[in-house]
This record gives sequence, structure tokens and C-alpha cells, in this order.
Amino acid sequence: MTSAAKKSILITGASRGIGLAIAKSLLKDGHNVFVLARTSAPLEELKKQAPGQVEFLAGDVADEQVSLSAYPITISGKLSYINDVQCVVHLLTV
Repeated sequence: MTSAAKKSILITGASRGIGLAIAKSLLKDGHNVFVLARTSAPLEELKKQAPGQVEFLAGDVADEQVSLSAYPITISGKLSYINDVQCVVHLLTV
């Protein structure tokens, strides 16, 4: 994969099931992901498996305060690859 083809993707519901499978597949293809889910342990493990490609926020994105805290993360200089999110995979359950 060329660096021009690399995408930054935000995924909700990424700690298990199809969300985690999608995140792993995208990482395998060289993409960067910002993952959100209620359970932090799987997200921490994902970050360890793909250093430099994963950032995460643990919390219920249906909670307004959690969703609001995700916004500054996505626009901060700290996560430069997240500044240009090209895709959102929204899998949360309510």
C-alpha cells in the first residue's frame, strides 16, 4: 500500500464483534484508526498491536460528555492523522 492510499478512520463500537474485526482489518491494510467503545481493555490491546496507528477513547458515545470529549481529540495536533478523518464506521448499540 502506498502512503497516498492510507486513510484515517473513526470507528465506534470497536471493542468487540464486527467493530473490532473492521478495525483489525483496516490496520492490517495500513490505515490509521481512532476507535471508541465502552470497554477500554480491547482498545488498549489494539493500540499495542499497531503502535502509531491507533488512538482510542473508552466510554459510552451515547453519553453526550463522552462524545464531546472525542471532538477535541480529533482536532488536536497530538493526533495529526486523525485531523483528516476520511471515513466513520458507526456501530454503537443503544
